[in-house]
Amino acid sequence: MEITEFGTEGREEWNAYVHQHSGASFYHMYGWRNVIEQAYGHRPYYLVAREQGTITGILPLFIMKSIILGRKMISLPFGSYGGICADDTETEKALLDAATKRTRELNLDYLELRCRSNHDHGLICDQTYNTMILELDEDSDVVWKNRFNKKVRNATRKAMKSGLTVEQGNGYLKEFYELYAKSMAMLGTPVHSFRFFELVLSEFPENTGIFVSKKDEKVLAALVMLNFRNHFISGWEASDRDSLDLNPNNILYWESIRFACEHGFRFFDFGRSVQDSGTYRFKKPWGAESHQLYYQYFLNRKKSVPNSSTKNESRTRFSNNWKKLPFPITRIIGPMLRRSLP
Repeated sequence: MEITEFGTEGREEWNAYVHQHSGASFYHMYGWRNVIEQAYGHRPYYLVAREQGTITGILPLFIMKSIILGRKMISLPFGSYGGICADDTETEKALLDAATKRTRELNLDYLELRCRSNHDHGLICDQTYNTMILELDEDSDVVWKNRFNKKVRNATRKAMKSGLTVEQGNGYLKEFYELYAKSMAMLGTPVHSFRFFELVLSEFPENTGIFVSKKDEKVLAALVMLNFRNHFISGWEASDRDSLDLNPNNILYWESIRFACEHGFRFFDFGRSVQDSGTYRFKKPWGAESHQLYYQYFLNRKKSVPNSSTKNESRTRFSNNWKKLPFPITRIIGPMLRRSLP
């Protein structure tokens, strides 16, 4: 077995392996290398295992360096999932050994693998996050009647009666970003750069789409959807806080779910949540089931697992202070900070 760093050539070979591997996700696709490197300048370190020239495993990683937040290597920053995809445990171990060796050589604080399953390789495992997944049906009425609870259906009907409509098109990126930037400021979280989203859409034209809910031509909520195999995935969502009484999010998610059913997707992934958080409580009534995520760590210089979730007291203090800043300031300096917050 040979473990090497995968170069800038051979994108099709990498993606071919991703598409045939049962444990792969949207975030394993090669395009993320270009998105993260071009948007934020993080150094990619993509590892590949080969047997007689044939790929038997991959591990996409990024080296992130920050004076304030330290130095780490992550698979995959800004994504819910990542980690190793390999044909067998021997290859998994070889890829992990190569990653930990590189972590030591660069004297990084830690290595983080964001996994959907618990790979037992002696790493420290954090189970703060889960993802909420709704099983779909080719008949969207089955999902409406049998998956959603009464509260979800009533709120969605209210949005319909209020005259809200839903449209789809990547031409709504500016409208999405305006709502997204304001929502992040209100939540006390630094915003991604506009360039980041431009790159996501351009790198994955067949795997992305923007849905918006509108009233009288005004966009009230927007959702960047991702797709991979039979999964329709909620990437980023934002809404006009002054219009929440019209339930623009409900009709937005319902029409996205209906679209997914009609186009043959089997699962709707609402995205990452912290157990019992506000976003978790919003997703649960849609009939979504909680699936544990396993974030696994090799600690090199750091003595404990980093905690950047909303349950962290330091994060809460930062968020409270960030909310007090004028919105134009958060929009300018937010991306500079966001690049270091994986």
